[in-house]
Order: sequence, then C-alpha cells, then structure tokens
Amino acid sequence: MFGFARFKNYLWNKFVNWLTYESPGKHSPLTNFERLRYELRQGDVLLIEGRSNVSEIIKSITQSIWTHSCLYIGRLHDIDDISLREHIQKYRHSNPDE
Repeated sequence: MFGFARFKNYLWNKFVNWLTYESPGKHSPLTNFERLRYELRQGDVLLIEGRSNVSEIIKSITQSIWTHSCLYIGRLHDIDDISLREHIQKYRHSNPDE
C-alpha cells in the first residue's frame, strides 16, 4: 500500500510540474511595469496572459488570450477600512508599501 501512495504522489507531482511549467524565452513582457505602477488605481481589473501549460489549456477552452485576472486593491496603507486592512494583511506576505 505504501508503494502505491508514493507512486500516486510521484505522478501527481509530475503532473503539477507539467501544468505549471513555463518554457524559457517564449515571450518578452509587453508591459512597462515601472509605468504601470503609477497608472494603476484602486479597483482596476488586470487581465493577464499566462505562459504556463495550464494557461494554454485555459486559452484553448475559453478562446481568449487572457488566462487570469486580478483586482488591484492598492497599497495596504491606502485602505481606509481598518477591519478590511487587517483581514488582507493576514494573507499578504510582502512589505505594506508594495
């Protein structure tokens, strides 16, 4: 039984590694991130074209170039609602000014 569980974990890890693999040098970024950080406003929705194998699957299914999206909430200290700021801080793992 132990051998099967190990084999199952091995296959699962191989599958996840394949899904998340990004081929090197496939594309260059089309965004000027330095400029973007000055253009973003709270509530902006960013559409992202992923480059991993799973992103290619999403593109195929949705017939869209966008594979992910995110909502820009701003810098932590810009959020006025104290309870919301504390809730978000639980899940952030970076400097509050970033």
